[in-house]
Amino acid sequence: MKAATLRIVQAVSFSLLLGVGGQAARAQVAAPQNPPAQIALPNADITPIPLNPPSLGPQIILPTTGPEALVHSMSASPTLNQVDPQFAVRPLHLLDAVGVALAVNPQLAQAGQNVLFFEGTVGEAQSARIPTLSLSPGETFIHHIAAEAYGIQATIPIDISQLLSVAVRQAQFEQVAARLDVNRIRNEVVYGVDQAFFDELRAQALVKVSVTNLQDSLDRLRDAKVRYHAEAVAYIDVLRAQTDVANAEKQLIQSQSDVNRALARLSVAMGVDPNSKYSVSSEGSVVIPPGVAGPTQAPQQPDVNAPNPGALVPAPPPSSIHVEPVAPSAGVESEQIAKASELGPEYQQVLTESLRTRPEVWESDARIAAARAGITLARRSELPSMEIGVGYFDERSVTGTHYNEPQAIVGFTIPIFDAGLAQSRLKEARALADQEVISKRQVVDTVTVDVQSAYFNLVQARSQVAVANQALAQAEAAFDLARIRYNTGVSSRPGISPIIEVSDAQVALTLAEENQVNALYDYNVAKAQLDRSIGRFAFVLNGASGFKQAPDPKMVGIDH
Repeated sequence: MKAATLRIVQAVSFSLLLGVGGQAARAQVAAPQNPPAQIALPNADITPIPLNPPSLGPQIILPTTGPEALVHSMSASPTLNQVDPQFAVRPLHLLDAVGVALAVNPQLAQAGQNVLFFEGTVGEAQSARIPTLSLSPGETFIHHIAAEAYGIQATIPIDISQLLSVAVRQAQFEQVAARLDVNRIRNEVVYGVDQAFFDELRAQALVKVSVTNLQDSLDRLRDAKVRYHAEAVAYIDVLRAQTDVANAEKQLIQSQSDVNRALARLSVAMGVDPNSKYSVSSEGSVVIPPGVAGPTQAPQQPDVNAPNPGALVPAPPPSSIHVEPVAPSAGVESEQIAKASELGPEYQQVLTESLRTRPEVWESDARIAAARAGITLARRSELPSMEIGVGYFDERSVTGTHYNEPQAIVGFTIPIFDAGLAQSRLKEARALADQEVISKRQVVDTVTVDVQSAYFNLVQARSQVAVANQALAQAEAAFDLARIRYNTGVSSRPGISPIIEVSDAQVALTLAEENQVNALYDYNVAKAQLDRSIGRFAFVLNGASGFKQAPDPKMVGIDH
């Protein structure tokens, strides 16, 4: 198979995918450079939701022949290197992945073929209204004697019952529905690539957490062995450190497997060979939730390798710890349940946008119009029809006599009895039209649930990022203090080895880092999910098959 090559241009700016912050300590992902000293949870009454549609084009350049033409020439999914050799030398960005998917995704190719099928249907219906011309050369046999006979005839259809016009309109509505289905699939494909891309970045970030955790465990094991040889600690400290190393190695193996699985899912989402090998970059793709600060930096800790680190351990005065006059409360259960179902001020706006944008809603209208046109066609067996034919005939008889003369035929047919065929067809057509109306009702309800679920997910994910950032900052401070206490030989509990305290603090820190990574990428996936539920990916970077924007209502059969 000849390799197809695309030229994909990275965007300078991307309104849907904002810039990322600087790297923080350990495995913090995209945390702000200078976070405030205190993290406040997001106000429940103010939920900043991205309301503006994404602006994707023209950052990605697709083949001039359209994405379907590229895919149709392929008998197997191409490798990413076959799509564009540049990805063998540089990492794949999110916009690159979207561009590849719009060019080679097989679902879009199938939808494009469906549009071509209905283009043929429209042409077939239109041909019934066009005059036809036929030539019939040959011979006639009379009493086993052949005689030459030639004829030419033109037939002009007269659509007195408008059946041919209705058939054309019905085919056109079906074609519009097929084109809108391309937009629907495009919306799903872009979201699928976004989700798979963020899952791959998540898996890579968790590998970073696992590597740091393993290195900390190895350092602590080495130190425990040195101290045991010096008879400064008990053998249980060595065993505990060895256990932590084994658990960290297991976690790293799992994280590495998750990277490979996520990369395969990303390849499938794009439509390339799952065996493709490439790397991805988070540059320009990770969004920080608006109004949420990153993890606070832990207080400056003393150098644990200093000559007298115990004397440098900071101890904040008790007066610096703020005590609330009233003990905090989790609230009443019924109030929390009621609060969970409250919709923010932006919900109605995004729902209205989705009902104007989602291709499924427009597609339902087109199918309703096509089904209603079928009601008229169902009566074709009881409606009159008319046909005009003109011709010229040339025939030589067995005696050698030559006959040639023009002829004209006018046919007018009035059905008298069709054995109930029209009524049966009418019943079928009306039932089909009612089914399409009910289907639209289901589509609207499904879209509403999609938007509501995506909205709640984004609100929840934003709050989870704030909580995870706060927990990570606290876990970092606790881990640093535990290491200092271990270095000075001080334990918070009598009879408990300091290394156990460090081990527990490291487990808590690793969990906090994983939670922070998951919270951040859950937010980015939730943001993409909201855009998908609204339909913001449906009318961007479209080829010839789909619509470049929401169609005119008359095109889908809406007269008002």
